[in-house]
Amino acid sequence: MTINVALLGAGRMGMIHYENLLKIPDVKVSYIYDPNSKQDISVSNLTTVLEDPKVEACIIATPSSTHMELVKLCAEHKKHIFCEKPISFNIQILENLKNIIHKNNIKLQVGFNRRFDPSFEKISKLVALGAIGKVQLIKITNRDPKRPDLNFVKDSGGLFFDFNIHDFDTLRFISGLEITEVYAVGDALIQPELKQFNDIDTALISLKLSNNALAIIDCSRETGYGYDQRLEIFGERGMLSLPNLTTTSVVSMSTTGAQSQRIPFSFVERYKNSYFNELSSFIQCLQQNFSPAPNIDDAIKAVRVATAAQKSFEKNSTQSMA
Repeated sequence: MTINVALLGAGRMGMIHYENLLKIPDVKVSYIYDPNSKQDISVSNLTTVLEDPKVEACIIATPSSTHMELVKLCAEHKKHIFCEKPISFNIQILENLKNIIHKNNIKLQVGFNRRFDPSFEKISKLVALGAIGKVQLIKITNRDPKRPDLNFVKDSGGLFFDFNIHDFDTLRFISGLEITEVYAVGDALIQPELKQFNDIDTALISLKLSNNALAIIDCSRETGYGYDQRLEIFGERGMLSLPNLTTTSVVSMSTTGAQSQRIPFSFVERYKNSYFNELSSFIQCLQQNFSPAPNIDDAIKAVRVATAAQKSFEKNSTQSMA
């Protein structure tokens, strides 16, 4: 069963999705909606896409500020949706979109791609199978290699919404638990200019989970040495850990010291497989008619945690998710 899709947005993420769509069997990319795209199937009029009855789904990879309106339009035109995060930082807007999606019987998958990384998937399954017993402590490290441009930051929603939103979803995914309390501290240690936007680049986020387990997320906008992505989950009967991935596991040793392979320098490199896997899963949902995940409810829960983290940072107090 061939699925006809339209790609909305042909920037960096759009082209990653486009290349992956071409590799998925039984998928036809009918349109690319982007005024700057030079592909033969490119169109500059969104109405052309939305009013074509052959188009069953839209892949939204346009600038973040456009996501909310495009999700609404696609749902109202009966198109299934894969949308990059964020859809919106406003919980009420997300709740309203949820109603529109359900009213129109639309399948929507949110681009929390780490759920589709083979290592994260394996850890989630092992935890669910009880491999380490009751979860007690989780540590997540998320550090970017290079700070973003200030022009991006001022409209990004801030560190907790733009950056840590993935961590909040990852925490729920790997633990199978809900987040009940949040306490966040941080500062603009790398780029002091961020303070003019009430933003930060370095943070520690402490969280409590629904079984009373504790979690800590440490994050930074710039390492200089690569994309630092590590995870440890400790339970009553053992521990699961995910170190930084390297090209190979070879360590060379000599009289001058020991040296290992470098870690990936960007999210594109580190999560290459997950981007393909998430789109494959979305297409499979359409072909086999089952609900995708992560969905609008997962987006709402992640934004609720980000909102609590922002309030905690501003008020220097623990925020309850109740």
